[in-house]
Amino acid sequence: MINRRQFVIGGAAAGGAAAITYTLVPGDSADTVPAPAPEATALRIDTGISPAMDEFLLSLEHTDTLGRAWLAGDGSGIGLAQLASTVAQRIDGSAADIAAATATRIQQDFAQGTLCDIEGWQLSLTECQLAALRVLAIEANPANRAVLAANEATPEAAANSPDGYTVGTIAPLQNWGPKKTAKGLAFNVQSDGHCGLWFQIAGAPAHAKIMIDGEIARTTIKGKVVTSGLFGKQKDHILSTPGTYEIALIDPIRKVKQPIGEFLVEESPAGQLPGGESIQLSDCTVGKWGPQKTQVGVALNEQPDGAMGVWVYISCLPHGARLRIGEDDLPITRTKFGFTTAIPKPLLEAPQNMPLHLVTPGDGQELAIGNLLIEEPE
Repeated sequence: MINRRQFVIGGAAAGGAAAITYTLVPGDSADTVPAPAPEATALRIDTGISPAMDEFLLSLEHTDTLGRAWLAGDGSGIGLAQLASTVAQRIDGSAADIAAATATRIQQDFAQGTLCDIEGWQLSLTECQLAALRVLAIEANPANRAVLAANEATPEAAANSPDGYTVGTIAPLQNWGPKKTAKGLAFNVQSDGHCGLWFQIAGAPAHAKIMIDGEIARTTIKGKVVTSGLFGKQKDHILSTPGTYEIALIDPIRKVKQPIGEFLVEESPAGQLPGGESIQLSDCTVGKWGPQKTQVGVALNEQPDGAMGVWVYISCLPHGARLRIGEDDLPITRTKFGFTTAIPKPLLEAPQNMPLHLVTPGDGQELAIGNLLIEEPE
């Protein structure tokens, strides 16, 4: 049986297309996925479509499980010549960029509902057929048998991680954060209570996931920004246990794991900002804060999601406090000096003198922070 975790792919047209495109399309550069040793992977494919298509199929490593699953189901009884003819009608084998042509066809599949079902997972029919074509073409050449046997006899233990993923590169990482907190100190708290982590990753496939301390975490990918974080029991465990926790980007289809770094939970430092149920807003004093002005549509101290980062020094901070802007209550992240938050860019689209208040929704207390001046562009 195929493990469902091997097919974590978005079903929406845009998301699904992006996911499958990465599954089937090789990287843009030689260092996106390390090139295997020639003697270990000298497979030969001849579909009769075009040399470019054959080379493209050779690049689709780690899709054979998908191909065999489709051949055992919807593609049962289909032969190499028939499937090659079908694929040639769907993708122009003479195209200058086979990868781009494949991506276009996949988008059309999702838009038209032309899908295949693999144990409950909805995939593009193009993906299933290409993976199956690769399997049939490899099996049709007797010379490939020795190569396959050699690959099976040469374990990649040195390159594999203990969790069964092969350590490799999925997409270039530019930056990520937050990278540490103190014991018991929640960070970057989101509206549903989880502690958010952000990652600037160019070209992450839509089906990629963030793995934290060996567990796959809820992951959202929008353009070059990947967000995830600590949820539920894992959040409670990590925030209560000082130490380091491995963070990685994984491709659950190709079974590739790209280490990102380690999240650090420090022992609670002496003199940490006080906070607790007994603290009242009236006990707290606001110090410096910023930015205190900007222009319409300009997010100073821009965050990965485009919001404007704001920092506030304050002498104490009750649990559950939030920053109120008009009718919007924004989550805050407690820091050693006070707190930070992020103002969504849509709130910066009109000139105004915007009052900021720290509030505790439970008792209705408010503490004025100051006014954020949003000016017309000069």
